[in-house]
Amino acid sequence: MEKLKDVPERQIMPQDLLECYIISRKNTYASGKEPVLGLSVPGFKGYRDIRYPYYYQDNYRDDQSRPGNFGGFEQITEGSYEGSGLTLYTYAGGLTEEGLRLGEKAVYSKLTEFLKDHVADVRFGKKVRFTIGDEGNTWVYEGDGEVKPWGWEDKEKIKLNDKLIYELNGNGLCFIKGS
Repeated sequence: MEKLKDVPERQIMPQDLLECYIISRKNTYASGKEPVLGLSVPGFKGYRDIRYPYYYQDNYRDDQSRPGNFGGFEQITEGSYEGSGLTLYTYAGGLTEEGLRLGEKAVYSKLTEFLKDHVADVRFGKKVRFTIGDEGNTWVYEGDGEVKPWGWEDKEKIKLNDKLIYELNGNGLCFIKGS
C-alpha cells in the first residue's frame, strides 16, 4: 500500500479507508485505463475498483461541444456499489484557452502523470507542488487544499512554463469519523 506523507493533523477519514481510496485512484484514472461508459449514471464515463469491504467508483462527464471541461464525483461505499455511502468527492474543471491550444490529450496525459506519481498527496486537502521537466518545458502541478471541519476542499492547477493551462475545484467529505 502507498505510504501517506504529511497527513494533516485531523484525519479526513479512517486510515484503512484512506489507503483504499489511494490505491483505487491509482488503479483507475491515474493508471491511464480507458473509462467505461454508463457505469452508474447514464451519459457519464467511469471507473470501479474493489478493496473489500470498500467499493470505489468515479463517474464523470465531458462533452465534445465544450472541449476541455468535465465534472464528476467519486464515492466509496461499503459492502457493494449500492451499499452505505462512506465518502463523496465532487469535482469540476477544465482547460484554459492556452490549455485548449495545447489539446486535451497533451494536458490530460500530464495530469494523469502527476496524479499517478503523487496519488497519496493530491486531492485530499493538502498544499502541494510538483514539477516535471521535458523537452525544455516546465510543467507545474499546484494543489491548494484545506482540511475543514466538514471535510476537505481542493483547488488544483497545472501550469506550463508559468502559463495556466488547467484548473479543478473539488470538495470531499467522509460520512464516518476519521482518527
